[in-house]
Amino acid sequence: MPCVKIYLCSNPQDSVQERRVLRETVFPQLRDHCRRKHGVEFRVIDPYEAPNPKDWPSQQVRHQLIQGCRDTSVGPFFVALIGEEYGTASLPEQVEISEFQNVLQTCQSMQLSTQLLEECYRRDENVIPPCFCLLSQYCSQTETVKGTKTWVEALKEVKDVLQASVKQCILDGSITEEKAQKYFRSDLENDLRFAMENCLSDDMKRCLYYIHKIIHKKKTGDHQDQDSSNDRLSDIRDHFLPNLVTSCHLEVYTTTTECDQQEGYTVALRQAYIEGLCHQLFTDLSRLIDSTVTKNTADPVDAPSQQANLCHIYSQLYRIERVEAQLIKAYVEQNNPKHPLVLIGGPCSGKTVLMAHCASQVKLWLKASDPVVIAHFSPLTLKQLLNSICHHIAVSYNQPWDNCILDVTQLEEAFAELLAIASSSKYPLILMLDGLDQMPNSEGPQHMAWLPQTLPLNVKVIISTTYTKSGTLASLKTQYPDSNFFLELEPFHRSSCGQMLTSLLESSKRRITSGQQIPGALQGVEGCKWA
Repeated sequence: MPCVKIYLCSNPQDSVQERRVLRETVFPQLRDHCRRKHGVEFRVIDPYEAPNPKDWPSQQVRHQLIQGCRDTSVGPFFVALIGEEYGTASLPEQVEISEFQNVLQTCQSMQLSTQLLEECYRRDENVIPPCFCLLSQYCSQTETVKGTKTWVEALKEVKDVLQASVKQCILDGSITEEKAQKYFRSDLENDLRFAMENCLSDDMKRCLYYIHKIIHKKKTGDHQDQDSSNDRLSDIRDHFLPNLVTSCHLEVYTTTTECDQQEGYTVALRQAYIEGLCHQLFTDLSRLIDSTVTKNTADPVDAPSQQANLCHIYSQLYRIERVEAQLIKAYVEQNNPKHPLVLIGGPCSGKTVLMAHCASQVKLWLKASDPVVIAHFSPLTLKQLLNSICHHIAVSYNQPWDNCILDVTQLEEAFAELLAIASSSKYPLILMLDGLDQMPNSEGPQHMAWLPQTLPLNVKVIISTTYTKSGTLASLKTQYPDSNFFLELEPFHRSSCGQMLTSLLESSKRRITSGQQIPGALQGVEGCKWA
């Protein structure tokens, strides 16, 4: 079901109460609003919801969550709460090898110990480009370093050493100020900049920012660290976000709370702010949801768009060329094949990915004739499948369709009539049905009599199935005893497995080095039938 998916950005140290109240009061109301008014789900991803900081996601995971919300939310996708605390600087999770070695040399020249630094970062040649990676990403179960310091203590010391060294590197000119920023930014700033930088203007309009300035709040902690944090926080609140308001019409709301100089920021003042925040955020998000969630996007029975999305997702998994794709292309290009092409393969042999890839290529293959391509992937009952296909064909050829038809016999007749309409059109119909063997059936083997014994002119049908499940293949062979269009998927060759492994690793910005053994990995890939 379509979903309004929102990433909640904040500094976890100074937003605990605000996030708790939003989670308990406002978000349930917004979820009810989305379901009642738009028929969509509502979900908020708070990376700091877990009470134990050890369970909080890494920066890489957080940025993947932000990107996921941006890509999949049917409405707003980002809400930021920016208070009076900038947050502590976070350690970079990856540092390029040359830069890390430069930092080590600078530490040594400054007579700073690099023991913990070298223990907490691990050289990883499989990353593209090769980097030193923060060890806690891989060994979170480790509680101590050399049995003397906890990870929290060790990482704090590493942060101090890194920052001192990097400041010297900036003075020496061996690291630019721009590159050095990752050593001093907090998680709050990292998430804000990732969400906004290189973001399309339309996406920026799907974000909300709430700034809370507190005047005369009592200060605690190290004043030198506070001065640096205050400067970075001021830059975000007074320059970075306001500039985006001007250039991209970003929605930023600022609240100022003035405290008594003696009492500071009291519980009553915080409660008053939280109440106002809840009211403002509910009003703003409701308005933004209503203006961005369209009827077409929210329609839960919009089968054509759902199937198109599935086709796009599966087609992205097509990593290496398969010879069967050319055979499917040859079938599609035939004038009057008369029978469907049946693609046969074992479970998880790659049928769905190949079908999706071919569905995405048909319009290129038949560019001159502008075909109507209908690809169906999710398993349904015969009644549901026919209703979905008929609806899709009717919409594609500007024909009326009654969704209230419930009788299977009537649906089969309507299907035949719509195929005849498609046949008389100048736009050929390419119907691709994946996994017919997965169709729910409690009455024995699947019957295929609903498919025409001879395909009409201008209509081509491609079906995928396994060898034995539910008797689908046997029924198809009975339906088309004279057909030559039964195509079995060939297993991957070792070279193809190598290409796929390389492609999969590169998509994750990883690789196998020349010194590592690839045959064993290839043997594992060859044995995986999902390949």
